[in-house]
Amino acid sequence: MAMLFTSCAGPAPGRHVIAIEQLEYHPGELEIAEGDTVIWYNRDIVPHTVTLSEDDERGDTVASGDSIAIVVQQTGARRYHCRFHPTMTGVLNIR
Repeated sequence: MAMLFTSCAGPAPGRHVIAIEQLEYHPGELEIAEGDTVIWYNRDIVPHTVTLSEDDERGDTVASGDSIAIVVQQTGARRYHCRFHPTMTGVLNIR
């Protein structure tokens, strides 16, 4: 009789996509789990940044047609914005 073993490590990390288009993040708010990967795709014709906090004024620039990915390591609400376009904001709700 074959025995099946299952892992107790929990679910595998997820992957989530946020589109950057028409000077907005789509979706603007996303609920994810700690350890998940978030990928931002820039579909606009201008560059944008994904700046994860007010303290990080550098942010990572995403050129038109490019993408950037991060693995989320901290629970709670993480707000982000575009340094070049201050009205562009988003929220990651990490559980």
